[in-house]
Amino acid sequence: MDEGLIRQWDFDRGALCFHCRSEAVQRIEVLPKAIVVTCADCGAERHYELESSQVTKQRPRFDRDTSRLRYDAWKFLREARCPHCGNRTRNEFTITEQAASIVCPACSFSRIYTFHAYSTSKRWSL
Repeated sequence: MDEGLIRQWDFDRGALCFHCRSEAVQRIEVLPKAIVVTCADCGAERHYELESSQVTKQRPRFDRDTSRLRYDAWKFLREARCPHCGNRTRNEFTITEQAASIVCPACSFSRIYTFHAYSTSKRWSL
């Protein structure tokens, strides 16, 4: 299997949870066709689905109009081989509450994910 294809990337970020509103570690799992953000405190999850994979003329930007967002855009770098150009580069991963992207800086091959659903922990159920 080509190492440029995402098997699973994991990132952790300390941030305010969208559900329990406490400052907690948010675990971000990037899978081949989905992204799941899970609160380590309450277990609530945000789910994103892969919308498209393509070479774009301009890099996707989800942080242009941050006035409508309740939370900051999170940015990470992950070294991997691009499945399009074959270069081993530091892929740029950006996620907001509405969308996410992974972009190869060498050729602008982009994977775009959109927010799909959220679920709450059973700990919060009555």
